[in-house]
Amino acid sequence: MSKNQESLFGDLDKYSWWDEHWQDMPEYKMLDEKPFHTIKVHFVTKQDLKSFKELINQTVTSQTKSIWFPKKNELPPRYFLYVDEEE
Repeated sequence: MSKNQESLFGDLDKYSWWDEHWQDMPEYKMLDEKPFHTIKVHFVTKQDLKSFKELINQTVTSQTKSIWFPKKNELPPRYFLYVDEEE
């Protein structure tokens, strides 16, 4: 660790309180969420965009940065929680 990092974070040992509680936690396997392929789609008119939204049956606004096709209906991670078998 560089000297700048040490001075930035100070005493790193005081931030390791979680380590004793993290023992024997269940394994978490991250799914591969990367898309197979990504494309940019350009629209000349609002009507073109409207037709596209209707075709794919998804909401697309001026703020939309990306979408999945077909639409992903999976629950976000905040809906999952760990429950101890003993509880």
